[in-house]
Amino acid sequence: MRRHPRPSSTKIMSDILIQADTKRTEEVKTPDSLAPRVSRCAWVSSQLKWAYNASKNKLEYLYSNADYITGNSFPHIPRLKGQSFFAPLLGMLPEFCAKDGLGPSRTDIKAAELTSKCGLAYYWVLNKRAVVLGTPAYTYQFEQQQKKFSRSEAVEMNFAIAFGKHNTVTAASRTSDKKKNAEWYTQKDATLNATKGQDLSYHLPEPIGIILDDIFKELDSTFSEAKENKIELNLEKFCSKITLLIGAKTLFGVPIDDKKFAKHTDKFDDAFLKITRELTNNRNALLFKLKQKLPYTQHFIGKSSLDIAKEKLTALVKKYYLEPYNEDIIANESFIKHIAKLDPINQDKEDHELILDSDEMINKINLGLLSVTDTTARLIQFTIMYLACNREILERVRAEIEEHKPSASSQWSKNEIDNLKFLNACIKEAARLHPGAPILGYVATEEVTFGDIPCQPKGGYNEAMKNRDKARDVTLRKGDIAIMPLFKLQRSSDYFENANVFNPDRFMLDENKKLELEHEHRYSYRPFGFGERFCPGFQFAPFEAAVAIVKLILSHFDFSIDVAMPFETQMSATIKHKGNVFLTLRKESEVKLEMKTPRTATRA
Repeated sequence: MRRHPRPSSTKIMSDILIQADTKRTEEVKTPDSLAPRVSRCAWVSSQLKWAYNASKNKLEYLYSNADYITGNSFPHIPRLKGQSFFAPLLGMLPEFCAKDGLGPSRTDIKAAELTSKCGLAYYWVLNKRAVVLGTPAYTYQFEQQQKKFSRSEAVEMNFAIAFGKHNTVTAASRTSDKKKNAEWYTQKDATLNATKGQDLSYHLPEPIGIILDDIFKELDSTFSEAKENKIELNLEKFCSKITLLIGAKTLFGVPIDDKKFAKHTDKFDDAFLKITRELTNNRNALLFKLKQKLPYTQHFIGKSSLDIAKEKLTALVKKYYLEPYNEDIIANESFIKHIAKLDPINQDKEDHELILDSDEMINKINLGLLSVTDTTARLIQFTIMYLACNREILERVRAEIEEHKPSASSQWSKNEIDNLKFLNACIKEAARLHPGAPILGYVATEEVTFGDIPCQPKGGYNEAMKNRDKARDVTLRKGDIAIMPLFKLQRSSDYFENANVFNPDRFMLDENKKLELEHEHRYSYRPFGFGERFCPGFQFAPFEAAVAIVKLILSHFDFSIDVAMPFETQMSATIKHKGNVFLTLRKESEVKLEMKTPRTATRA
């Protein structure tokens, strides 16, 4: 971005005409014999003055952007080589043209590897610098200064295309000021109220348990139809079915005893998979911006792949959710009904008058269903896979569940789930190795300085910044990008011993150890994001995963696996297992859970 742009030709001519008018006015007061000479001198003087200012501005621009021309900006932190001048554009072309979009690009992954030297690394994206924050100390400073950042333009634009300009992600990226961004804070508070506190403790555990019981009873009944004493499932789709049904029946007003919605979960899962891929594809943002700037191009550019994915999801929501369950949504005190009441279109309307099928409401429903399904399903999936790979850990989980199994009721309360310390540690470890969002990127809205300081106790940030070594500062200009590579940060051997090994015991800490690690270690583990923009489901998702695994084990579906770790994954908007994983369930005294490739598995 030019700091001191050269005046345009139109501006120059305008200035000359104004100056000429001024001089002509002065000529009236000048004696006739001196008028031509004064006019010519004034014109020459104005031109020399303009030439001096233009040259000065150009020199200042070249000086301030010399780091862009050379590629060297921060001498004391590593730079990804080959990332100067137009190299970023050329280097990103293969990724830009990739079928599944960018996701965390190869550039991000390479730059994250460089952070092991000093905690930071950077590369160029055209004339913007992308600084990768690779240690808890820098993610701590980011959280302290988060109000100075917004979402990247491409991410914000893609979410606006898919879920409307008023969606929670786009609204969250505007500002952290509660007065200026009241819309986002209102929606965020509604989400938090629905997924934590009293709702999670009293209202949600029983329906979640009932929904899971129905799912596993249905699985149990399929054994009578199976030729052999086993059934095989696509694990990714099975976990998506669990989370979609729980979300739809606890938050979105679908009746608990409904059986029809479950028949369409695979269709929703396919639509979610497509839209999450396209959300990380910058081609969609580019086409959207091109059509905004040049409206006549819409006729021959056509719809983007994100537009098509959105239309598919919207059609599913209308056909299988809104049309059959409109009355149930309004009759139940559901989360989505509360969100509908906040919509301006429903202001001052009675319950029976609420409009749920407006474009704005459908966008919110689309994003809501995706949010309660995708990332939580991956958390359940990877936890099951790690338990299946580690028989000793699985037996410890099984023994803990049997020890704490409630006697009075078949449904588990929030307190009873919290008492399953080792199971919750397994879920945390799965979230560490496979965070829902592998990378978080934000754009600086003003100048931001990162100092070479460690994480501080509460209230100690300002004092530490006053006493820092300013020679070690890294200052981001407006428009520069800050990147938090969670996939790298949460697997760092500097903070986690044997970081690539699944070891739930690392979260089985006594109180003294927790206090010791409170200030720094917690910033190396951020699976639900940072600061004001953290995921509102940070309590709901682990609870849902824990209950799902408890019900799986208590249904006497023991499991084992013959696939070696580490699992092969791919990153887009979320981290997924590369390729399908098929689950084989056997119903017997020592049942085994096996994973097979699509070629050898017989699907149920």
